[in-house]
Amino acid sequence: MRYTRIWSHRPYSPSVVSVVIEASVQGFSKILPESAIESSYSYWKDGQTEYYYPEAELRKTAQFLNEEIMRNPYRVFAFFRESLQKGKLLNAFSEKYAGKELSGIGSDELIGHMDEFHKRFFETYSYAASLIIMGYQQDTPLYNRMMEILREKTAREPEKFADYLLALTRSPYRLKTQAQEKRVLEIARKAKEKVIDGASEIRREFGEELQRMAADFEWLSYDYSNLVGWDIDHYAKLVEEKLGAKIEEEIALLDDYERMVSEEFTRVCRLLKLSVEEISVFDHVRNMGYYKWAREHEFQQATRNNMEVQVEIGRRAGLTSLESMYLFMEEMENVMEDPGKFKGMAKERIACSLLIVERSGKSIILGKEAKEEFSKCEFATDEIDAKATKLRGMPACPGKANGKVKIINVMADMVKMEKGDILVSAATSPDLVPAMKKAAAIITNEGGIMCHAAIVSRELNIPCIVGVKNANKILKDGDVVEVDAARGIIRKI
Repeated sequence: MRYTRIWSHRPYSPSVVSVVIEASVQGFSKILPESAIESSYSYWKDGQTEYYYPEAELRKTAQFLNEEIMRNPYRVFAFFRESLQKGKLLNAFSEKYAGKELSGIGSDELIGHMDEFHKRFFETYSYAASLIIMGYQQDTPLYNRMMEILREKTAREPEKFADYLLALTRSPYRLKTQAQEKRVLEIARKAKEKVIDGASEIRREFGEELQRMAADFEWLSYDYSNLVGWDIDHYAKLVEEKLGAKIEEEIALLDDYERMVSEEFTRVCRLLKLSVEEISVFDHVRNMGYYKWAREHEFQQATRNNMEVQVEIGRRAGLTSLESMYLFMEEMENVMEDPGKFKGMAKERIACSLLIVERSGKSIILGKEAKEEFSKCEFATDEIDAKATKLRGMPACPGKANGKVKIINVMADMVKMEKGDILVSAATSPDLVPAMKKAAAIITNEGGIMCHAAIVSRELNIPCIVGVKNANKILKDGDVVEVDAARGIIRKI
């Protein structure tokens, strides 16, 4: 059996991933009886995870959803709306103990909170699975139809392809990342007025404001395990970066974002003389992007809030914060009974483990057995031609760029990144955004039109190609490449 990776090289813990997978397999099949997904897997090695599905099951389900959104958009968008609404409720529930001193709260109360959070988490992701399945796949009917329309409409002016794709696929509504951007700009405006131009000076002058911003938005860097990468220094640097920008113009654009995006969408639709059916294709894509990331932000903030509760329960049993996150949520109620057993179990899972979820239940195998079982898997993207000089993928944000390749998979890799480099990654995540901002172009192994790299690249207007099989294995640090993101082609120079 062949498998398709959804993500790899991620630090995500079993406390989060196990519920995601259970909901995607078991919960989603109840919401969408047509789902062909019977199983899903996650493999951990030294704290890094890979998440994958049987290729045929995933492709069949993604194909159905993409066809169904054209036949019956009300049905599919009901899933999207429900996932966002449940995500907001999950986030609101998670705020019960957020930022509070937990040492004086009884273990039974905290465990009861974990149990309820688990149930709500499962419900949220049962609906959210539709967006993951649709958004991470390539060569789906909806995406292909979108590209077919746009290529036909720009045949006589191909240079306009990139601009039109951006105008027709931008999220129609503001996201929480834009709220963060506005806060950064507002402090930058004050710093500019006071002629303060360095990160250290910005921190001294605006320390309290930066601290509040970190408290409000640091969850955007949560790694779904036990780390948050953005602190007051990070936000001081963001403010410093904005000092050379047209601050008032950028604030005005953010304030007026939804109206401007709507008017530009309408203008381009009229300019290209799109039919009602053709407009609906682009409207579906841009709204899918909004729902995916609006829900993702609620979910990310909720799991960040809840981490503190899980870590506190684990601490009482002698587990480190990381070990606490390597237990399943439902195991937390028993951790006090035999702390040594669960501590050893967590360590084994961090080192090497394989989670198998089927509709009938789940199991996890450890150590040598897990490694051997994983080694038997054949992945759809495992074919590597080390001598390849031309690679192809899915255009996510059109444009062209030349530059040196830098392989950036984890935060520690970001020290290599310089302005104008070509960022190549298995898949990007929020903690890699500082490196992404320096990139002349972005290339990822994984993802579809709604993946993290695709959304961020369109926000930053950086050429991006996703779904390039084994890009971070074929390309090496220092390789000079030419990126044509309008056509999805990378050439070694």
